Amino acid sequence: MKIRSAIISLKIMAAIVATMTMVFAANAQETYSIYMVLWRGETDIERGFRSYANERNLSFEYKVVSVNRDKSKLAGVRSDIRTTNPDLVYTWGTSVTTEIFGTTENAYKSKYISDIKGVFTLVSAPIQSGIVPDYKSSQRNITGVRFIAPLNAQVLAIQNYRPVKSIAVIFNTEEQNSVANVRELEKYLPTQGIKLLKLPVPLKWDAEKERNTADESRIRKLVQDAKSQGAELIYLGPDSFIAANADQLTNETNRLKIPTFAATEFPLENSNALYGLVSPYYLLGRLTAQQAEKMLIENIPPDQIPIRKLYRHVIKINQNVMNHIKYYPTLELIRTAEFIKK
Repeated sequence: MKIRSAIISLKIMAAIVATMTMVFAANAQETYSIYMVLWRGETDIERGFRSYANERNLSFEYKVVSVNRDKSKLAGVRSDIRTTNPDLVYTWGTSVTTEIFGTTENAYKSKYISDIKGVFTLVSAPIQSGIVPDYKSSQRNITGVRFIAPLNAQVLAIQNYRPVKSIAVIFNTEEQNSVANVRELEKYLPTQGIKLLKLPVPLKWDAEKERNTADESRIRKLVQDAKSQGAELIYLGPDSFIAANADQLTNETNRLKIPTFAATEFPLENSNALYGLVSPYYLLGRLTAQQAEKMLIENIPPDQIPIRKLYRHVIKINQNVMNHIKYYPTLELIRTAEFIKK
């Protein structure tokens, strides 16, 4: 009797497993629509996202909309999302995320998207920006990926390259993520014996957008101010305005032979920053796709999916810039760094 009962139990378990497999396969074959809202066009993050989905045979179809760094377009995007009614909304960066999903304080106001699942990526400080209350749960219909290396690890990388006593940060006061990052720098750098020089980009009135925007024509002057105030290094934080104007900024820093440290990959891969400790965008995209898979394929509610981050950060050094400004790292750092040659 015991043997017969064991056989019956095994048959029941096999039937359950077969049924679950069939359900999972059916879900996996269903096509899910993803509405991607981008800040400044496609990046390696989206390439990584699609790569992961393709490797996993996830049937995703995409509608991609970029607002080209114009916040005023996001109201129209919210309206289009409601008309399109996708299975998932993907947002790139802090500004896009807060304008599409709102913050924890205002998320359920009618203007924001709250009834469609959402995933955010490339958000440097989701708690400080008010997007989530903590990393365990958003407590609403979204989850996502944070990306910046811990500040103590960034400062350690800076000091391991060559010790400094004075760091300048040029930043856009109109970006919540950038302001939050500067506040962290203000708190942490003095504990390490490092002076912080804050250089906010002046604002100008944009008649077309009918609002103040950062004035890119003042960037070179700010770099010169940083040098005259004794900055030994200029820090490039998670700031979309600085990324968009990275050529102008880094061309001036390199002319004046001031080293630059990047907290994000863009100024290194697409401009002329000297070095940085960064999360590779491609890997961020793959991690974001995993979050989407949990929501769409595994059908896990977004508020039950913790906010994730990459645990692998890479030190990248632009070899040509290094040689041009003659600012060389320690041998220890050379052994572990990834060199960019362009």
